[in-house]
Amino acid sequence: MRKLKNILRLVFFAIFFIVNQGLAQTRISGKVEDAESGLPIAYATIKVDGKELTVTNSEGIFTLSAHKNSRIIASYLGYQAVEISNLKIDQPIAIKLQATQVNLDEVNITSNPSKSIMDSAYKKALNNAGNRHYAKAFIRQLSSLNDQYTGVSESFFDAQYSNFAILGWNPTQSRSSKSKKNVPLSNFNFISFASVGYLSSSVFATPLGKNASEFYNYKLQGYIKDGEDEIAIIECHLKNKKIQPKTMYFEGRYFINTSSYDVSRITGFVRNFKITSGGPVKLEIDDSPLEAIYTKSNNGNHYILKYANLDVNAKIKYAGLLGGGHLSYNSQVYMLNEQADLSKITFYALNLTANDEDILKEVSYDPSFWMDNPVIKRTPLEDKVIEDFEKKKLIGNYFNKHGL
Repeated sequence: MRKLKNILRLVFFAIFFIVNQGLAQTRISGKVEDAESGLPIAYATIKVDGKELTVTNSEGIFTLSAHKNSRIIASYLGYQAVEISNLKIDQPIAIKLQATQVNLDEVNITSNPSKSIMDSAYKKALNNAGNRHYAKAFIRQLSSLNDQYTGVSESFFDAQYSNFAILGWNPTQSRSSKSKKNVPLSNFNFISFASVGYLSSSVFATPLGKNASEFYNYKLQGYIKDGEDEIAIIECHLKNKKIQPKTMYFEGRYFINTSSYDVSRITGFVRNFKITSGGPVKLEIDDSPLEAIYTKSNNGNHYILKYANLDVNAKIKYAGLLGGGHLSYNSQVYMLNEQADLSKITFYALNLTANDEDILKEVSYDPSFWMDNPVIKRTPLEDKVIEDFEKKKLIGNYFNKHGL
């Protein structure tokens, strides 16, 4: 009997060990590519066991915590979603997405419905404009001079937002560093937060606005399938370049559900920036690409921001000792998860004259928090920059006075 008990005990521990091995969390990385071209798919959504965890970076790479029995689903608008199971945790996952066919129906040439689709999308967006949403969020900002990184800032924050902008924020964790050659933009957070909405606001004009059709031309580019839904791709450009909005404005593509009239994605350019730079610097802003992705809110009634990537490129017209050159700024904003109880806290309001340093310098730097918390996988070059800053002990809170 004792021998039988020992055998049963061994069997129990063996089963316990096997189960726990399957449930043990580990870091998993992978890359999402176009099945035909092999090109990386940036900003694809990655879900684990039905929960949205991250998006791919600009090189199509992602990293997250999961166990080998997890189910990973990669999806991107205009592609068929792919599910991966039985994960091999000791090697990167290669995910190939097959593009859905773009339908350029000849009938659309004569019965172009783009204006009616945009009008319907505007009406829905306007009806939901008064709704406020609250989420835990993350922002990463990088700056470079003549292709050499000069600054980095990463912050986790509580966000208050709508379908036209991020309205308020409250940073909870932050780290930053900058070299002596860094040219700061004191209001870059305002630029980043104001340009993530698809509905026009007082500071950012979009093709979804009151009387927008008087200023924008709409052209239907075709349709793509997103599951069972049909998504219209509509190109939006100003009718007259000589008559531009006085505010920042958007030109590019809107992706709109033809049944619900929700906006699921925009991709194009932000123009007419109102940027405040530090020091005796004058900037001439080039085209600044923007891509934003929107997903269903918790109540499922409409779409709200999930991820946005903004690149601001500028030429230095006068920069004192810097001697001119080319500046680049990148901002990535990611909404982690909606959290209604954040409505009870106080937010810093966003405005054009706000100085980001005044807020971020009050946020303490906790090195242990950042040890394994990248959210959006950094590119190898971004990893190297942060590693160099860390080695030189230049990573701290935003008020770091050290320089390279």
